[in-house]
Amino acid sequence: MDKLWRYYPKIQPIRPLKSGECFLVQYRDKGKKELWIGVICSEEMISDEVWRHCPVGSPPKAGQWMTELDRRNYPVYLPRKRRVIWANFIHLFQIHRPSYDEFESCPDYSDFCQVLNWALKDEDVMFWERMALGEFKERQEMMRLTTAPAGNVQPRSTTGNANANQKTTEQTRLSPAHSNAGEESHSQSQENIRKPVAQSSCDIVAQAAQVAKIADSQESIHRKEPLQGRVDVYIGIGKNRKIHNMPRQCLPKSGLLENSLKARNQTIIASNPILDSTSHADFAVVLSFLEIGEYTPQLIASRKNHHHLEKKLTPTPNRGITFYLEGLITQEEHEKEVLRCGYIYMLAQTFEIPALQALVLRKLRLGFPVTSYRVMLMLVAYVFPRLDANFTAEPGSPLGMGTTTAAPQGSLAQHYVKEVEPLRAYLVEWLVVHMATASRAEGSLYWETVCKFEGLKKTVLMRAAEVEIDGRGKYAAGTMMI
Repeated sequence: MDKLWRYYPKIQPIRPLKSGECFLVQYRDKGKKELWIGVICSEEMISDEVWRHCPVGSPPKAGQWMTELDRRNYPVYLPRKRRVIWANFIHLFQIHRPSYDEFESCPDYSDFCQVLNWALKDEDVMFWERMALGEFKERQEMMRLTTAPAGNVQPRSTTGNANANQKTTEQTRLSPAHSNAGEESHSQSQENIRKPVAQSSCDIVAQAAQVAKIADSQESIHRKEPLQGRVDVYIGIGKNRKIHNMPRQCLPKSGLLENSLKARNQTIIASNPILDSTSHADFAVVLSFLEIGEYTPQLIASRKNHHHLEKKLTPTPNRGITFYLEGLITQEEHEKEVLRCGYIYMLAQTFEIPALQALVLRKLRLGFPVTSYRVMLMLVAYVFPRLDANFTAEPGSPLGMGTTTAAPQGSLAQHYVKEVEPLRAYLVEWLVVHMATASRAEGSLYWETVCKFEGLKKTVLMRAAEVEIDGRGKYAAGTMMI
């Protein structure tokens, strides 16, 4: 339990929580700490009656919602416990969608996935009808009354009409002007009044039982039918094949997935030879970005003056914002993540996701203020033979603004081909800025890497000369802040 934060970091006070976000909840039940998967609830998802049954924390007052981290407490639904609790943020451990498969052996995994899908789709009615219809009596009664047809008489209005009719009958009995015929008609009318009241109460009870049966039958049918608006993507082959269920609106973000779905005019399953050769860990990164626009580790902004890996303060200590990669602490972890960024960048190119490539490049620029030259040269050796040099960015692409402007007459740019592909261009700039320090620190490895690829040495030398002539060369001695 003490080492749990190493694998699932606690949430940070940097943003408000949204409904449908999932966390590992450190839940204390009868003095024993247990871990449960919980879903953050929305205001529309849970009614006011539920808050009166929350045993943990102090529920908010009417109209006051605690949805920001600085307010500490959050409404969390535990599917397996079938209850809503108020959990403090120190008891919430953040998990990402790629990590959900690790909990398949947990007893609450199936319930968790079901509640997660409903929460993401804001289907609160389905949530109550199929999961929590009998959880709270007040909510259940309200659900039954609201689902009754408009023609039936509600219990409150029925009792009100009965009281009014009783008053009128008493007044009729006390009236001396009534004859025997009037008394007979009054007795008949009184019987007619009592009869609908009895019928309406019986109808309500029968209808409530029918609603409960329909809800149970719908629940069993729903578990067999695929969720609407979602697509099953098959990853791997043979025994390693696995189904990943994802929202349909995420498909247009990936050209590969969208084309694979259209190729065979499929409506439920996306299949492709590339998907068969993709590992589950790789697709988990892609799926995480398609669903939430992020993958692990996330880039976190802080107002500290310097990164914890920086031994010396920068010349401008009040530079404003320092970026961290969530969960990375040691130098070795950062260096492994640098190489992983190159791999994910190529993975995004395979799945045709320019936005993911732009995110990887942003993390490379901001998330690694300190790294070794050897690791960066390894990244150069990995990226350049795999990325196409003849890159053209489409209009509106996150990776670029289209075609580049022509070089002016008499400039050095006319004598070499400038890199247009974003990651290759970034690495060329890194080689130029760190030419002196990297060649001294790594010796021949720097020039062996530069000379290994056709045209790279010429591009680096010409770009270095151009920067020197323009007077913009700033040779850093160990940072990557270009």
